Amino acid sequence: MRYVFSVVLVVAAVLTFSSIGTMRGPGNVTAVEDGIGRLSDQRIKDKVEEIEDPLEKILSLRGVQFVWGEKSRTPNKKGIGMIAQEVQEVFPMIVSTDSEGFRKVDYEVLVAPLIGAVKEINDRDVDEIKALKKQNADLIEEYRVMKAWICAKDPEAEFCPKPDPEEQQ
Repeated sequence: MRYVFSVVLVVAAVLTFSSIGTMRGPGNVTAVEDGIGRLSDQRIKDKVEEIEDPLEKILSLRGVQFVWGEKSRTPNKKGIGMIAQEVQEVFPMIVSTDSEGFRKVDYEVLVAPLIGAVKEINDRDVDEIKALKKQNADLIEEYRVMKAWICAKDPEAEFCPKPDPEEQQ
């Protein structure tokens, strides 16, 4: 048996280890795959694709605050998180059901769509900034041409450059 755990736990009880790499103790502590980290090696993945519409999917999720109900392991304690049933509608692969029938969200997996959403926002903003810079340059050039035309027609206009008196001598 080989265990790779990169986590420090302070638990006032005995922890048991199974041959599949699961660590159990009070509070339903579970280490997944090879410890807390997940296998992510390209060599073990097939059909790799970008997540479609990650920003739209992330925006459809709700972050909520709540008080744990009587059926929970920590009744009346305040918490923050998401509702597993809602997450399951968007990302079914990150919601599981425990032995008591309660649904759990694998929050760490949300990192991938969050990265996709940030990239989508960045790409959109970069494109918008480029378009605005071009529009600004076009307007500056238009302003320069219009100013030159007006100054040719009315050199006394207040925004037209005045001849330097020393250059006239």
